[in-house]
Amino acid sequence: MPQILRSALDAALDLPIADEQWDRLEPQSRGRAICDASCALVENLARQQRTALLIEDLHWVDRASDVVMAALASLQSRGLLVLITSRPNGIPDWVERCNAERLALRPLDEGAGRAMLDAILGPSSTTFDLKSRIIRHTANVPLFVEEVCRGFKESGILQGQWGNLALAQPVEELGIPTSIQGVIAVRLDRLPRAERALMQIAAALGRRSTVVTLREVAALPEAVLQRALAVLDRAELLVRAVDRCLRRYAGISA
Repeated sequence: MPQILRSALDAALDLPIADEQWDRLEPQSRGRAICDASCALVENLARQQRTALLIEDLHWVDRASDVVMAALASLQSRGLLVLITSRPNGIPDWVERCNAERLALRPLDEGAGRAMLDAILGPSSTTFDLKSRIIRHTANVPLFVEEVCRGFKESGILQGQWGNLALAQPVEELGIPTSIQGVIAVRLDRLPRAERALMQIAAALGRRSTVVTLREVAALPEAVLQRALAVLDRAELLVRAVDRCLRRYAGISA
């Protein structure tokens, strides 16, 4: 790959760049270089082996990333499968131009919802009534189900390991927020001060925040910052935007 495209990938990964040619590029040219580098990388992988590229939550894409996503989705490489998830009201026009096959995901039925809870909570008889209550309360919305279970585990109401959890309190004493926003708000309230402050900064910065920017704005000691990032990553409140196998802490998505 030419040096300018390698520099473009480093820029996308929030890595230091020592390239005079890159420094001279205008923002629009840098955007084109990042797009070209991303396509070259994926095409190279597809030539070597069958490759599936998963682009999740397209409805949250920013303008600059939308251009890259459109280019990736239009690649004609044999052996490349591009999968995109999006809410119905967030699908950009270029998806239609790619002749994409659409698959609408229906809500879970009660059997599928209970199967999901069986996988998350496990077979303990102490959670039988809780599963029924969660199904009624969440209308089998998978994300709502997952967040409710995560909240119970973090608060100690459910104890054990995922897939083998037991209820530590009577089900009558459980209070489940009426919306997924309420569930997440409760989880945020339980965070330690440093982690909660970092989440607030990331939320103010926008859906995509780099570690460099978080470090500058939060002004936390490096050890405290890294510990807070690790805690938020494990809790999936801040999600690394780059595969952990490629770059560690290359990008954060709030």
